[in-house]
Amino acid sequence: MDKNENLFIRNTTSQQTPAATAQGSITPITPQTTRTKQKLPIVISIIVVVLVVCVAALVLLLDRKQNDVADIMNMNNQYCSLANQGDNTNVTKNRDTKFTSDDSKETTKIFARVLNASPFIITVVDIDNETTDYDPITIYDNLFIHNSEKETLKALQYNDIISADLYSFIYAAEELALGTALKNIKKAKNVVYFHKNWSEISSSGVLLKYIPQNTNSNARLILLNDGQYFWRDNNYSNQMSGKLTDEDMKSLMELFGDVNFGNIGADYSLSTYKPQLSLSCERWQQVSLEDNATSVSSIVRKLEEIISTADTKSNKILSYETKIVIKDWEYDSIVPLDMLAEKGRDKQYRSQFESVTIPEQLKMENASFDLTRYRYKGKLYGVSGTDGDSGACYSSQTSFEENTFACVSAYQLTEGAKGDTYIQYIEWPNDIATRLNDIDDAQKSIIVPQVDYEKNKSFFESLDDYALLYLDGDYLYRKVVLNKN
Repeated sequence: MDKNENLFIRNTTSQQTPAATAQGSITPITPQTTRTKQKLPIVISIIVVVLVVCVAALVLLLDRKQNDVADIMNMNNQYCSLANQGDNTNVTKNRDTKFTSDDSKETTKIFARVLNASPFIITVVDIDNETTDYDPITIYDNLFIHNSEKETLKALQYNDIISADLYSFIYAAEELALGTALKNIKKAKNVVYFHKNWSEISSSGVLLKYIPQNTNSNARLILLNDGQYFWRDNNYSNQMSGKLTDEDMKSLMELFGDVNFGNIGADYSLSTYKPQLSLSCERWQQVSLEDNATSVSSIVRKLEEIISTADTKSNKILSYETKIVIKDWEYDSIVPLDMLAEKGRDKQYRSQFESVTIPEQLKMENASFDLTRYRYKGKLYGVSGTDGDSGACYSSQTSFEENTFACVSAYQLTEGAKGDTYIQYIEWPNDIATRLNDIDDAQKSIIVPQVDYEKNKSFFESLDDYALLYLDGDYLYRKVVLNKN
């Protein structure tokens, strides 16, 4: 780890010229004396500010938990011996570590555990970043390494703890792409935890990574040495965690031993999201599920049971992003809404409303963009141009008086069933007990009872079309999703 920079405060002393004064005489105030007295408050203020900054920095430093590398280097599961992984170096497919000469001054400090030296694969211990793009179980298997680090990489091996600077850069592929690279790689003596809650996770270490075959590349199961597991589904909506019992861990490692997993050739050519099963007892062994589905089927069944159990125990949280009120169209005497939707593009039809001022109530209803729809003759409509100063008033072919109904246009919302194409909304099924109308407006979410979820599982699992609106009573809901945690 890089040595912490010590903070120093340099004391500056101002030279004073003693005034030659006789006893009882008056000391003259010279311009130099006046300037010195004027500077003193400024100097004192600067010193106070520097002291405050130093104290704050010290508090921040002490607040960051530090672990000796020895505490986390020899991470191992107590049942790993049952897996009988061994040090077999059989590799069926490999790839080279990617190097780059591209650099960046904008970097992020990272501490990581080396899973594989060549190709270079690491798992994050901690990272000085406040975003949610990283977590203590992130595995980097597609990093670029700066050219200056080639010799450093040769000295690294499995389980080494390193510190490095992480940065991004643009490079030319089939089209411009964003790459992630490391530089200033060093073996760490201490690990600084920037996130207080990460130390327990990363100090346990990744034992297993599983990416199912029925995935669109995002799903993954990560199991730690202490039994903690983290599951994320295809759409990132389900991010569940739990902990296996000692008995479950024991039986899982026995399955690895039973199928002689350690003798299966490693495949390091797999892209980050390809279906795979990786074990880290004595080395990082990455195996293709597509090529070894039969051999590891018993292990896969056990892992799917873990995921299924996590799903059963998880909270099912129904939420929405936007709630749209539906109102009756009260301006039928001015213009029938269905006619406005049908003939709204006809200049001659619209010109007859050029003398009709838009009611203030209609303006207020649509003041918040896209938060009102209208019910008319059993159908739903949206309107636009109610501000009276929109593109509906001016175009290359039309020019209507502002603030009149000639500026207003309408469109009908198409209704259908789940799975239909070219529809804009569907009715929330009546047989679902959990209603969107039951969701608290402040929370925008509600827990779905397990019984209701199981009864309507296929529907809840299909809530992934963010463009589709759901009608429940007098409201339409946008971006309705079901999350699990």
